[in-house]
Amino acid sequence: MSAMVLFFLTRHSAHHEKPKVQFWKLDPRIHAPQMPYGYLTTLLICLIPPIWYSIITPDLDKWEKQYAPV
Repeated sequence: MSAMVLFFLTRHSAHHEKPKVQFWKLDPRIHAPQMPYGYLTTLLICLIPPIWYSIITPDLDKWEKQYAPV
């Protein structure tokens, strides 16, 4: 449901890789960062910043250690 409501936002990163392909033919990027509870729930959680930061900070720290350049 969130894909339809958010106009297939999960395929947005693939759009940057293949901009000339129609969005319905794009696949979501498997290794792209993911929202912890899906986009719609994440949008609601973001309305309460202390809760959002307590959820996302550990994931961002993990991503930074794994992928960020030194």
